Amino acid sequence: PLSVLPSNVTAELTQATLQAAVEANMNLLRVWGGGLYHTQEFYDFCDEHGIMVWQDAMFGGSHYPRNPEWLANIEEEVTQQAERLSWHPSILTWCGNNEMELSYEWPNNTLIRSNRNMFLNDYMTNIRTLRRAIKKVNPSYVFVSSSPTKGTIVDNDDEYLLRWGWIGDTRYGSVHHYDYMADCENFRSYPTAKFVTEFGWQSYPMPETYASAMEPEKDWGVGNPMNEFRNRRTDVTPQFLYQYGLHFNLPKDWNPEVGPAGCMFGAHC
Repeated sequence: PLSVLPSNVTAELTQATLQAAVEANMNLLRVWGGGLYHTQEFYDFCDEHGIMVWQDAMFGGSHYPRNPEWLANIEEEVTQQAERLSWHPSILTWCGNNEMELSYEWPNNTLIRSNRNMFLNDYMTNIRTLRRAIKKVNPSYVFVSSSPTKGTIVDNDDEYLLRWGWIGDTRYGSVHHYDYMADCENFRSYPTAKFVTEFGWQSYPMPETYASAMEPEKDWGVGNPMNEFRNRRTDVTPQFLYQYGLHFNLPKDWNPEVGPAGCMFGAHC
């Protein structure tokens, strides 16, 4: 999403963001399944400027039921969106969700891992419902079950079978790449996959963004409690410093484990 607050998204913001993508020579954008469906301005701009769109359905990172009421609900939702967007030439692919297939491999998903067959049956019922709805609107649409996915073994209206196994297998489908301790500027750290649909490293926001919520003289600093609180992730500051250290000469009292002047990250120094 262009903002965590949908009411803040304006036509001007949409155009400015997409224009930045054009100037960065991007030709494909993915609409993430953990967000929302964009307004007409988004797709109109992509049509007019030759940007292709990988469109996720708005499902992801969770498990969904397969009772009739639910299936009817998601079929209606996706049908409405597919019809709304069907005339946009920028729509390259429809994708069923974000990281659902990946989530079955998460170590902390003990409930799903202990009831794998039941959850996979639920998942496949949902995916077949979404695929059927989208293909009914436009049979020529390319449908991908998830991002990432290992792809299909059989893909037609009579039968739809997915390839299961280690989701990081680069021989099939797509992968997500997050290796925070690899050199972010070394292209060799990226997997040689068929398609990488997510990748990246976290970074600090712009100073103007921080200034609206924090006091520069008081709160800005590596390991500062307010900085760490705003960041939420307890392990990311050492990763930041490691990446910085690969490319810059940092002050001697910085290292991946300890903050300035021996202040442990997350501690009140």
